Amino acid sequence: SGAACYLLDVSGHGVAAALQAVAIGRTLNAPAGDPDSLLVEDDGTPTRPGEVLARLSARFPFDGRSEQFFTMFYAVAAGAGGRVRFA
Repeated sequence: SGAACYLLDVSGHGVAAALQAVAIGRTLNAPAGDPDSLLVEDDGTPTRPGEVLARLSARFPFDGRSEQFFTMFYAVAAGAGGRVRFA
């Protein structure tokens, strides 16, 4: 077993930034087994952090018109070995 955490920041203020933060949060919190789950693979293992960020970037690309973007730190810690992977 292990643990994971993320820190997310969406650019801007107001409704547009809040809506993007909610949309990303809902995407990240899709339950395991859901085809839209980004954090857990089909076999139940945590998705590699770099892959999580790549998938999020594909789903929420930079919008040049609104200049809307997000930054994120995501880490997964393995239980017994104490290894931490992050992106």
